[in-house]
Formats: sequence, structure tokens, C-alpha cells
Amino acid sequence: MKKSISIMTVAIIAAVLIAGCNENQTATPRAAMGNGEAVSADVENNPGKSLDIDVDIAGLSLLVVHGEVNKILNNPDSYAGKRIRMSGPYYHISPQGSSARYHFVAVEIADDCCIRGLEFIWEGGDAFPDGYPQDWADIEVTGVYNSYEEDGMVYYYIAVDSFNML
Repeated sequence: MKKSISIMTVAIIAAVLIAGCNENQTATPRAAMGNGEAVSADVENNPGKSLDIDVDIAGLSLLVVHGEVNKILNNPDSYAGKRIRMSGPYYHISPQGSSARYHFVAVEIADDCCIRGLEFIWEGGDAFPDGYPQDWADIEVTGVYNSYEEDGMVYYYIAVDSFNML
């Protein structure tokens, strides 16, 4: 299932990017999103929750964010259990013929040619679509990097404890 999702993700993102790149070949990188200072109501109302963040890639330059996301995706086990804060455009995938939904924070490469994303799971959030933004709206998520197994494959995600629409 995930293999077909990955192929579908690449196709959707490629279509969006090709359309965008053809419109503006000299596009400059978007400004980094998030100010890195937001504290969610979840943490404010739950003093037991830690504000310690091991990997903070919200509000950094796109080049730095892309590099860090590549490190996370290429070495996911070394990030397991670490708290990550990340901001960027939201998108989701709903495979045809399935009730499953996969949610991502996208990271644009500095030259606006490509997008990568980190999956997140927001257990405490509203049921989709309530509480979720439209695709490509800017969000910031904070949570612990974990893994799950599906169809014999291991996948990594951010277990969200703070979700903010920017």
C-alpha cells in the first residue's frame, strides 16, 4: 500500500511543481516559515509535557531545513525518540480505494524544484478534515519521531503533541 502511495506522492508533487516551475523559472526560495517561539495550548495546559526540542528545523533557511530533513530521512533510526519541531506546507494523501490518510509537512528544496516531506500523526487532533488546513497551507508540528510497520515495511513519522496553523 505505502509503495503505491509513494509513487502517487511523487506524481502529485511532480505535477504541482512542474506547473509552478513552468510559470516562474526564476522563482526565489520562499521565506522560512515559523518563528520558532510558538507554544501550543497542549503544552501550556499540560505542564508535564516537555518543551525540550532535540531537532528544531522551524524557521531556518530552506537550505538548512532541506539538509536536516535529508539527514532524518536517510538515518531515521538515529532520530527515533527525538522531539522534532518543523514547519512548512501541509499536504495529505488518501490512496484510492482506501480509507487511510497520510499527513505530511513538506520541505521545498531551495531552488523550488522539489519537495520532500515528513509524515506526521496527530492522535489528539480532530478527525480529518476538521481541524486540518487545506493542502499547501503553512503549519508547524512538534512531536517525537517514531516508527510503525505497515505491509512488512517500517515507516517513520512525527507523533504530534503540538500542531499550529501559521
